[in-house]
Amino acid sequence: MSERTPCDNTKTTLRPMTEADLAMVRVWRNDPAVRQFMFTQHDINAEEHRCWFTGIADDQTKRFLIALVDGTPIGMVSFTHIDATSGSAEWGFYKDPGLPTGTGIHLLQAALVYGFTNLALRQIDSRVLCTNSKVLHLHHKLSFRKDESVAVLQNDCGDAISYCVFHLSREQWTRSANHLTEY
Repeated sequence: MSERTPCDNTKTTLRPMTEADLAMVRVWRNDPAVRQFMFTQHDINAEEHRCWFTGIADDQTKRFLIALVDGTPIGMVSFTHIDATSGSAEWGFYKDPGLPTGTGIHLLQAALVYGFTNLALRQIDSRVLCTNSKVLHLHHKLSFRKDESVAVLQNDCGDAISYCVFHLSREQWTRSANHLTEY
């Protein structure tokens, strides 16, 4: 019998991230299982995290959201580089690393609904480290198109890291067999 995720038969909701969420989100983000797949890979301290949150609080080109199931936080999703003119944004996300495999798909389906409906986006872009096989698979499962080339950047530790670029248009999402109204 397979292990049930906390999202089975339950709707995932999203709400804006608040200062009260900072400690929880920082614990998730600093977990080695999450941090190894981040572009910024150092351990983030509480002051650095608070300063980051203060800096993005009123930025209309960014949204940081907490995903919940039955009122319990399961992860964080972000939309950055929101461009109302082009109707595009880049997303990022991570789930509580203590939750079982399968939880993330519910968070991502809720995030796609939010991006294409609440933010009225026409396209969602994503950058995924080439070593992050689970998230690469999730993007394929959600019908994202992957660019042919692989990009490289230098992370905060000075290492060159390769990443893949993905795109999902509202039209692709609407046509996708993986587009679910209940998530």
